[in-house]
Amino acid sequence: MAEVPIEELIVPRWTESRSAQYLTPNARAYIVASKSEGPYAYKVCMDLPYYVQGVRPLYPEVSGIVLRNISFAWGRMMRDIATTIHTSGGARRPGAVYRVIHSGNGHDNSGYVHDGIRPRGSGANPAQPFTFQVQVQRHLYQRCYDLSPFMSATVDLEDAADLCALYDAHGYGGIQILEIETTGPDWDHNVQRLWNVRDLLTDFDTRKLLTGHSFANEYLIEHSIPPSSVTRHPWDDALRARLDPDGQRVARARARLGLLEDKRGHYESRNRAHGEYVGFRLPRTGGKDGYLRITG
Repeated sequence: MAEVPIEELIVPRWTESRSAQYLTPNARAYIVASKSEGPYAYKVCMDLPYYVQGVRPLYPEVSGIVLRNISFAWGRMMRDIATTIHTSGGARRPGAVYRVIHSGNGHDNSGYVHDGIRPRGSGANPAQPFTFQVQVQRHLYQRCYDLSPFMSATVDLEDAADLCALYDAHGYGGIQILEIETTGPDWDHNVQRLWNVRDLLTDFDTRKLLTGHSFANEYLIEHSIPPSSVTRHPWDDALRARLDPDGQRVARARARLGLLEDKRGHYESRNRAHGEYVGFRLPRTGGKDGYLRITG
């Protein structure tokens, strides 16, 4: 099979975190989430000459984003108007990746979101160059339930097995590992793009995400996966015997969940004692515990 060529995409580079407008009043452009205009709408705040001369020639899709010259509280500042990112191709493209799904994910008749081969945001929140970095970051945030245009996968079968064990510990049904061949005649590599997460975050210079998590094995699949490239492996007795023969993987996942539940109860009790409630967020980790991220 011929190598998949590397594709380039020109995108803006934004600050990793939002900042208050008053701290950087002379910035050329900001991108601001606009929940009032839709769950995945953005306002772009910039002066008109900069838009006409610099932004519109590179990103014609911005005309569909609300342009405002208004004040706001928090937004991401544009750092570079054009940064080149690259898809995973050539000799560095993995031959196969693994994606884990369970029937608790789903909204269609199969019990899975789009049978596990299209992202939650399919048709609702397509990836666009101008907002690409923001969409990637939101996809990677732990427990962010936006309808993402991406699906997460891993090249490490151990990571996939850990995630199966975690779902098993939760009591979810219909757990499957999707073994995805990344080449084949049915792939449209201009649309169904494969991205190396660590490469993307390095290009975006998102140091907080890179510092806090490994992402060494994680990939993002954009748009969809050709059904012909997918082999489904149910998390049944045969697969458990292969990947968790002594049951220790599931036992560790249950113990981890128990510790998290104890910690959640501690924080909730403490907050009630202070007359307030603050939701407890699961910690995010890298390395072998990175399975908490590979959910897509």
